[in-house]
Amino acid sequence: MVNYKVLKQSNIAPNIWDNYQQQVNHFEWSGAKFIAKKMAKQMGNNERVVIALDEDQAVGVGALVDQDIANIPESPYFSTLYVLPDYRSQNIASHIVKLVLNEARILGYQEIYVMTQLKDFYEKLGFQYQKMITDFMDRQMKLYRQTLA
Repeated sequence: MVNYKVLKQSNIAPNIWDNYQQQVNHFEWSGAKFIAKKMAKQMGNNERVVIALDEDQAVGVGALVDQDIANIPESPYFSTLYVLPDYRSQNIASHIVKLVLNEARILGYQEIYVMTQLKDFYEKLGFQYQKMITDFMDRQMKLYRQTLA
């Protein structure tokens, strides 16, 4: 059974935070390495990481971050959604997104953004297309927004 944890860096023992950071860093996707690198530094006060766990093993991740992979004024972002291949098609990804959206609401945000190349996934969760942007790696990405009212 998969359980979920919403993590705030300053509220977790450093050894536990480091353990989750190392597990996320071992995911075989460059986006997961991005959030693992962010976790290795000091995250912002309103930034969160959601971890999906099977026992004590991380099987999925997503994050609420102030700045993502492009230099644009919109903020905050849902960032770095990843679920291990053996755990896909179990609604884990959708659940991670919903937990991040709820955390953003609790923090008082009125809206949240996501940059992606995925088709149809975020639309199904209520995000609306805003515009095309170019990220730090010169990739064309779609920017979506969801109102959190």
